Amino acid sequence: MKKILTALITAIATAAALLPCAPASAAGEKPVLRYTFDGKKELADENGRNELKLFGGASVTDDGNVGSALLLDGTDGYALLPDGILTNNMTVTAWVKINRFTAWGRVFDFGSDADNNFFFAPYSGSAARIEMKSPVGTDTMDTVQETENDWVHYAVTYGDDKVSYYRNGVFIASKSNLNVTPNDVKDELNYIGKSHYEGDAYLAAAVDDFRVYDKALTADEISDVFAEGKINSEILLKSYQIEDGQIATGDKIELPRVNGIEWSADKPEIIDTQTGAVTRPSSACAVTLTAKCGDASADYTVYVPAEGAAPFSVDINAADRSKDVSDMMWGLFFEDINSSADGGLYAEMVQNRSFEIAADDNLYSWE
Repeated sequence: MKKILTALITAIATAAALLPCAPASAAGEKPVLRYTFDGKKELADENGRNELKLFGGASVTDDGNVGSALLLDGTDGYALLPDGILTNNMTVTAWVKINRFTAWGRVFDFGSDADNNFFFAPYSGSAARIEMKSPVGTDTMDTVQETENDWVHYAVTYGDDKVSYYRNGVFIASKSNLNVTPNDVKDELNYIGKSHYEGDAYLAAAVDDFRVYDKALTADEISDVFAEGKINSEILLKSYQIEDGQIATGDKIELPRVNGIEWSADKPEIIDTQTGAVTRPSSACAVTLTAKCGDASADYTVYVPAEGAAPFSVDINAADRSKDVSDMMWGLFFEDINSSADGGLYAEMVQNRSFEIAADDNLYSWE
């Protein structure tokens, strides 16, 4: 009997060692609402209460990120959450797999009407948008819109008068000094997949592990929540890219290690991928770093200056004219990259904007 008990304990200990480590914050920060769409009460939260109400082309599918998920058809399908969930310290997270890109399709839109709402739309045709609107005012934050037709993890936080956006555990953008707070928004109709604006499209996607927290999660806590899901290896590597062609001027380079990303170098004596330490060579060289996750990989070139080499610099002498320019020439023709002829990427921030002459000899924007 003693031998059997000892063997059983050993087997349990071995099995426990093989289980993935549970993120510390997963136990420490419990969401006030969490919908995994699994189990007998698939529309209830993890406490078996606060059941979602489904409308139109909304259903539960077995093809979730982990287990089952909410499936929205993009025509008229959406889910209704409980009311009164907005607070001035909160986080909303979800795994979303977009099946068809629809302009302004909402992952969530909490509020009561088009003048009272807090929403996140990952795709609009031009940008991803987070917006809060109430009688007090409107705050909008736009960032790069979604392009993937696969599982992506989103997190939106609000706290300390700041809204922040994370994608696949990576901080993307934030905005402070806002006019509106979540408490200013009257949230009587809280949607997944539907907009409070009548002209907007519905979300055509699968949604899984939808959570609402009553605090603004930290970056590390969001990374832990993200690590509980599953993601395509290529999308993961794209989410955690480093700058290709960078010059390693310091004694260390940061290499992201998330969800099993492994790094290697063709010159490990120059860059130690375990610690990120950079050792200066006797002469400058290029090091190829490779990030690998599953069957996917990505290569990056990092240039390492020689030991004792001065930082790179460029000297420009504006007084030294390399070519004579005709006094009759008003401008130079050049390749118009990034709208540089119109002031660059942000032409609206340049006072004179474009310098143009029309057929009627009027000079526009020259004054």
